Amino acid sequence: MALLAALSAVAMSALPVTGKADTPGTGPGLADRGRAIYEQGRGDDPILARVGAGGIAVPATNFACIGCHGVDGLGGWEGGVAPPDITWDRLAQPGEQGGRGYDAVAFARAVGDGVAPDGRALHPAMPRYTMTDADRAALIDYLKGLERAAPGVSGGEIRAATLLPTSGPLAQAGREVSIVLREVVRSINRRGGLHGRRLVLRQLGFDPAVPGDALAVVSRALRDDPPFCFLANVGVEANGAAVHALRANGVPDIAPLTQPLGGDEAWTVSLEPSVAEMARALIAFAATGLEGGSRRLAFLASDDRQGWAAADAGRAAARAYGIDLIEARGDAGGWSAVVARLKAAGVTTVLAFDRTVEVEAMLAEARAAKWAPVVFLAASATPSDPARALAFRRLVAGLGGLRDDLQRHAYAGALLLEEGVRRAGRRLSRDRLMEAIHGIETFDPGVVPPRSLRPGRAPDERAVAILRYEHRLRRYVPVTAPCPDDSAGGDGRCIGYRQSP
Repeated sequence: MALLAALSAVAMSALPVTGKADTPGTGPGLADRGRAIYEQGRGDDPILARVGAGGIAVPATNFACIGCHGVDGLGGWEGGVAPPDITWDRLAQPGEQGGRGYDAVAFARAVGDGVAPDGRALHPAMPRYTMTDADRAALIDYLKGLERAAPGVSGGEIRAATLLPTSGPLAQAGREVSIVLREVVRSINRRGGLHGRRLVLRQLGFDPAVPGDALAVVSRALRDDPPFCFLANVGVEANGAAVHALRANGVPDIAPLTQPLGGDEAWTVSLEPSVAEMARALIAFAATGLEGGSRRLAFLASDDRQGWAAADAGRAAARAYGIDLIEARGDAGGWSAVVARLKAAGVTTVLAFDRTVEVEAMLAEARAAKWAPVVFLAASATPSDPARALAFRRLVAGLGGLRDDLQRHAYAGALLLEEGVRRAGRRLSRDRLMEAIHGIETFDPGVVPPRSLRPGRAPDERAVAILRYEHRLRRYVPVTAPCPDDSAGGDGRCIGYRQSP
């Protein structure tokens, strides 16, 4: 350990002393002196480091703080030992056993004698330094300028969490997503982790049948052991109370496995097309892809938040295309009157933005009424790069019967987190992560459709597939080739649809 620290410190001692500390203390001179001590072990007067059982005194230039605690002061792993976070905000906090934190006096005792504020001896790998009071004050000033670690981030770990349903129809899906996330996290860590930190994923179960349980689980997590972010939550209502709690606390919500409604993207990054995008894609298909250019159709939307968002987007798109749109809403027990109204109006084409129970209920009533409209459905497109998707297939090979769509999006979400942290850098914060993710022009992991993650981006219908319901087979079949080469705009956006042969 001592030899590794010495080698690291010697390598870093070549760094020039330039610039100021992140947060200047009493003046630029003090800040620069503190940085020189931290990065190079050089003070205004010679600093000695006593190392080993015999306390051999050597120049501190061989054992600068940065060698073990890192450029950000957050620590990490060094020769099998985990040097702690020594940013001043962290040092000043009370100890784990309730003891007092560090002040200038306690810091002097720790640095010089290796004794913590509560009287415990510090790890023997920590050198004991002899320095002047002025140099020690300069070092403290520099440590005060280092940023405090983000919640869920330490020198050696980034802790994320995922919400998974423990009961109900999505419980099995939650277990399957858990398996894939566990495997991809292992893969990331085998590749060296994220800037030298291991990714740790905590699985938090909630009961969807208990009102407010997802919010309660999130609230406890944020209070007791805040994760850096949430990843691939399953079965959590889009724009529900739990999601609002994450946004209110500035916690990134990466790739939730719930169809987004669209809108707030400050803290939520979805790889699924939003309800609004799907609705616009349906109308675009009806305007450009249907034979005869039908301008009178029914639009099926559920009577909930998703349905309202879809109806708003579909209504606006229909106006733009000059389509007379008949909106249809109902529930499992009220579709008879709706079907009779649509049949009497001569509607032959129905657009549905999602494969919901409402669609199935409507179709059942239509069969009873001897009415067989053409039903088109918008769904998330499947990836068009089977070669790149092979890595995912290999990862989940042998894991059992998995639901492809959810696992693909969970896998892609983990890769997005990896890419975002890579771009944000070692000095990680939640704000920096979101800034990095929002700077990704095109994210293409090969298992979900490519997607721009820039806020305010133009809707991208390439992520949406159009399906047709086959009454005889009672299943959906793909009918479109979204954004073929001859109908893509110069900016790469899809401006039309054609029916597949």
